[in-house]
Amino acid sequence: MHDRRVMHRDIKPANVFITTKGEVKLGDLGLGRFLSNNTVEAKSLVGTPYYMPPERIHEEPYSFKSDIWSMGCLLYELAALRSPFYGEKLSLVQLCKKIDDCDYPPLPGGGYSVELMNLIREMIVSLPDNRPTSDQVYVIAKAAYQKHANKI
Repeated sequence: MHDRRVMHRDIKPANVFITTKGEVKLGDLGLGRFLSNNTVEAKSLVGTPYYMPPERIHEEPYSFKSDIWSMGCLLYELAALRSPFYGEKLSLVQLCKKIDDCDYPPLPGGGYSVELMNLIREMIVSLPDNRPTSDQVYVIAKAAYQKHANKI
C-alpha cells in the first residue's frame, strides 16, 4: 500500500482478514488516504486510540510511519493477546499518556523470537523518523521467517 502512496490510518485486528487460501489481507480502507507524490504528511485525527501513534494524538502531521506504529501494536497484540497500551479502567487521557511515553509491558511468556521482540520494539517508537519503513519491516520479517521456518 505504501508503495502505491496509500496510508491506511486504521490498522487494527478488526481490519485484518484471512482468506480461505490462508492469505492475510488488510481491509477497511474507510479511513485510508491516497497521498500524491508531492505529499509526505497528512493531518487529521482519525483511527482507533489503542493503535494511534503519538504524532496523531498530538494532532501533528503524520506520515506512513504512523501505519508502522499501528502495525507494531497489531504484532504485539497478536503475540500477547492484548493491546500493548491496554489497561483496566484506563481513561482516554491516561491511554494517551501511555502511548506518548511508549509505556507498555514486554511480551509475556518468553516463547517469542528475539527478532519478533526487536521488530515490535523498533516499530513502537515515539519519533516517527526512528521507525522502520514498510520495506524495512518486510525485509526483517522475511529474514526472521526464513530463519525460523528452517527449524520447523
